[in-house]
Amino acid sequence: MVVIRAIQTMQFKNSAQSIKRLTSCLFMILVFFNHTFAQQKADSLRAILPESEGELRIDILNDLASIISTNDAAETLKLTDEALELANSLGYDEGKVQAWLVMATLASKQSQLDKTDSLTRLAIDLADRINDQKGMAMAQLTLGVLNIRRGKLDEAMQNHIDGLQAANQLGDADLRQTHTMNIGHVKRRLGQYREAEKYLLESLEIALEHGLNFRAGQVYLTLGYLKYQNQDLQSSIDFYHKALPIFREEKDQGSEAMILNNLGYAYYLQKENALALDFYNRSQVIRQRIGDRLGVSRALMNKALIAKDESRYAQAVSFANRAADIAREIKNADRMMEILALLSQIYEKQQNFREALNTQLEYAVLKDSVAKEANSRRVAELTAEFELERKENELEKNRQEISLLASEQQLLETRQFLLIALILLILVASGAIWVHQRAKMKRVLVGEKLAEERARNEALEKEKLEQQLMLKNNELKSLADQLVHQNELTNRFKSELNKQDQSDRILEIVNFLERQSEESLTWQQFRLKFDESYPEFITALIHNFPSMTPNELDISVLLKINLPNKEIAQILNISYDGVKKSIQRLYKKMNFDSPERLRGYILGA
Repeated sequence: MVVIRAIQTMQFKNSAQSIKRLTSCLFMILVFFNHTFAQQKADSLRAILPESEGELRIDILNDLASIISTNDAAETLKLTDEALELANSLGYDEGKVQAWLVMATLASKQSQLDKTDSLTRLAIDLADRINDQKGMAMAQLTLGVLNIRRGKLDEAMQNHIDGLQAANQLGDADLRQTHTMNIGHVKRRLGQYREAEKYLLESLEIALEHGLNFRAGQVYLTLGYLKYQNQDLQSSIDFYHKALPIFREEKDQGSEAMILNNLGYAYYLQKENALALDFYNRSQVIRQRIGDRLGVSRALMNKALIAKDESRYAQAVSFANRAADIAREIKNADRMMEILALLSQIYEKQQNFREALNTQLEYAVLKDSVAKEANSRRVAELTAEFELERKENELEKNRQEISLLASEQQLLETRQFLLIALILLILVASGAIWVHQRAKMKRVLVGEKLAEERARNEALEKEKLEQQLMLKNNELKSLADQLVHQNELTNRFKSELNKQDQSDRILEIVNFLERQSEESLTWQQFRLKFDESYPEFITALIHNFPSMTPNELDISVLLKINLPNKEIAQILNISYDGVKKSIQRLYKKMNFDSPERLRGYILGA
């Protein structure tokens, strides 16, 4: 408070050096404030804002906008707009960089990824021109996190490497630690576990050396994930236990609940169910307190899993149904599918096959709906990207046409000048030849660019067709999975019923199951869907190999969508050995020397 009052009472109007010094001082104060005191920092900045001027005011506006961006998007944009306007009037480019980065962070929180990308690249370009290492380090951090979200891990890696270089030049320990940690995170996502551990331990050393307590907790948490992926459960548990008190001290209840859940799962894998249940209960209590309903459903689901393993089926069903109710209320389809799969397993353990079948059918319907929705979203994204590329190509083509018209106008003006300046005929003629050659070269270059654009458009169209084919193939595999689960459950249930006495009730249930099977997805429906995706496939096979039997054509269809022999047997209701023998006859009939050669031919057909 003493420092803030001193800043409030000082005069800045006539001393640029004082402004710079106090800006640096304010930044250092804000860095060492703990993130849990965000409201106090915001209040302090609001208190000094009315008395601030010039570059200091821009820095305060940006810092305040950054702090409140999580809770108040409208005020954030108002503050950054004022910062940008003032930075433009004063020529304070560093302030523009910071304002763009705050706006990019807000766009990222609102899942406006394209806007995040464009704003961050504006910041990077300007920071590079003015050699703003702080702006460069922060912009590369924002872009790296964005590329991780998009799954562009190689680009994210380069972003964090460039950002780390800028942070090293700047001497900023917080940015050094964050970029180093994120490099380790990307390495882990790429499966490069040894390299990941190296960078994570390096970032931990920086965090501990500079008192970055919260960052140290993040590193311990990531190391716990890494050790779990390496199947080193004890080391994973040790790292989680190191992270837990840090997040508890920092009052980050979301991270605390997540670690408690991870510890519960690790102990569950070690068959220590009592410990696992204790951690799940503690995680559930915190998540209920902070309103994390998705986390509560995860804790209930994990408790149901333990109850199932301990044959407490009624309790397991109760936990799973409570988790399912939450998933339905918050409309989380992925969590709902997990719970339905678990419920089906519990009902099978109870030998409650009717409920198991109903749950599996609900799961299949939901899975199909989710797959269709995901495919639709992906098609829409690809269409939007293709449309954007097309518009950019049209814009570039217009620019080229304007350039050509300008060149032709210039040539016309040169000829007119030659008519007027007859006395300089030789010199002007030489100049005209030079201008003509230059214009010709430009036209050649333009022609080459147009050819490149056409090639790029053709490549984009080919990529779009490949994506559509992949989506159709995924849909076929989803239908095949449905056939497998449908046949498997129905046959199992009929088998169980046929073991009982053939009373009228049992026969009635068997007939019901047969009617259900008739109303479910059929092989003929699957073949119709396949023919829509691959209209020429069967015709080509019959043309090239006239002696193929209907059964061999069916097997070829399933090989085309790359199903294993086991699933082919389940779909066609034949034995696994029968499938192997059929494939053996098929590849010999088609003059191949192995099943692998047969699969390769069919997948490429």
